[in-house]
Amino acid sequence: MNKEEEDIIVGRITGLHGLRGEVKFHPFGDMEVFQWKTLFIEEKGRKKALNVEGARRHKKVFLLILEGYTSRESSGVLVGADVTVPKEEIPKLPEGEYYYSELEGLEVLTDGGKHVGYITEIISTGASDVISVGAEGGAEILIALTAETIKEVDLEGKKIIVGPLEDLLPE
Repeated sequence: MNKEEEDIIVGRITGLHGLRGEVKFHPFGDMEVFQWKTLFIEEKGRKKALNVEGARRHKKVFLLILEGYTSRESSGVLVGADVTVPKEEIPKLPEGEYYYSELEGLEVLTDGGKHVGYITEIISTGASDVISVGAEGGAEILIALTAETIKEVDLEGKKIIVGPLEDLLPE
């Protein structure tokens, strides 16, 4: 396993704040305290380390000051970038909670054993997260990540069991 496979996406830089280069970091999942001193982004096909000089909570995001980015113009190139950290720096989650990167690519099966597709994306809606499942024939199925719909997550088996979904699935 190479180094890049050991990195976990923890969020995305979604915008700018103020005139001095602060960026808005939207974490994927619940995060009360920002804990990393170094983040990584991919820029022009290469992984780039960004030293965090300051972090503060602002509504549902964190405002970060990154070394070398001191203006809106310089920080603007970071907007839209996924942010990763080494896997070993990721805190363990309580049982039943998962990082987005752990779920992406899992096979989705109904509680009756029917193959639905594979998770292509997790969408944070505010109320509950939603998985986007790429199904047969290019169809996309959206399934809420709730206790009612998610019956089992098997990371070792690379699958997730969902149900009941009778009204959501194509025939």
